[in-house]
Amino acid sequence: WWRRRSSDRARLLWDALCRRLAQAGLPRQPHEGPLAFGARAAARWPELAVAFRVIADSYALLRYGPASPTLRAQRSRAAALARLARAIEVLPGPAALRATPFLPQ
Repeated sequence: WWRRRSSDRARLLWDALCRRLAQAGLPRQPHEGPLAFGARAAARWPELAVAFRVIADSYALLRYGPASPTLRAQRSRAAALARLARAIEVLPGPAALRATPFLPQ
């Protein structure tokens, strides 16, 4: 029950992030997983690279990580969900992201 609930919350957060980044001009490609999309977002907005790395890693763990019923695993998943939510909160809105100049590397 808890895994499904946290997974649902993680999916809601992830979907909202994908919509926000699409509105900012960076839509997720159908073939892109969370790590690849996070890396592409970090390349587009390097000043937010740490947040995108935390988001991608946390979501990948929650979505694709092992499903262990132990208390330690549940705490680890709860911490990952909290990290995911906090990292998404620090990102600016779509308009501010769109206004950020793109500096190719």
